[in-house]
Amino acid sequence: MKAQYFPESGRLVYGDNEIIISRQSQICLAFFLRHPGEIVTKEQIHQQCWRDRGIIVADSTVRQSLHRLRKHFQEVGIPQDVLVTHSKNMYFLSADIIDVLPQTETPDNVLIEEKTDIDESNNNISTVPLVTETRHRFNLFKILMMLTLILLFVVAGFAIRTAFLIHHIQFAEHTEKNGRHYLFKEDYNTNKDNAVWRAEFWIDYRLVPVAKSRYVYIITARYNVISMIICNNPLEDTQSTCQNFNIIGKEKK
Repeated sequence: MKAQYFPESGRLVYGDNEIIISRQSQICLAFFLRHPGEIVTKEQIHQQCWRDRGIIVADSTVRQSLHRLRKHFQEVGIPQDVLVTHSKNMYFLSADIIDVLPQTETPDNVLIEEKTDIDESNNNISTVPLVTETRHRFNLFKILMMLTLILLFVVAGFAIRTAFLIHHIQFAEHTEKNGRHYLFKEDYNTNKDNAVWRAEFWIDYRLVPVAKSRYVYIITARYNVISMIICNNPLEDTQSTCQNFNIIGKEKK
């Protein structure tokens, strides 16, 4: 029983078994079919299957391609002694074991994308199928998975930033003094009058370089530290200009 090979689609049929062999296996098989029953060297295979096509590969690539071709033969049940190794770098494909047939039908599960290629023996232009529908779907699935992971990282990063890095502070007005409004953080529970006096000290003695400071937002005033935001307009005003001060030191007149 002979195997049947359809070069236009890369189909290899033997009995009830058939497969689509890989692109490089198609090139190697085409070379052997041009030399049926002849002993060829690895150098010949290297030259006609790669170098003549402008591709430089290592010797290991040649051996791997021949191994892959043998594996394709095994998958459809072609006897292993069809492709034989003679000595170390010489190979032999049995004659009259594979019939080359024109393409008469296209398998339902194959989506053929044609690519122009040059046949090494006679420089004729032929077309070779490249991509199956399954491969298209797998690549699309990988892209969708990557986009999903990126989106999850962005959402998780935003959530973490919102939860741990952004703190909303509410202020409540305490008093108005010398044309300034003094407001305190909602959870401020220490002596507010003393905090106002300390803030005035730093502002009035111009140790804090602010101009037209009408709104003073005191965040904390404990021990020798006072932290405050000074604005020319209310803090929530989009046109307000504010400065943040953290002062360490005692107030001495």
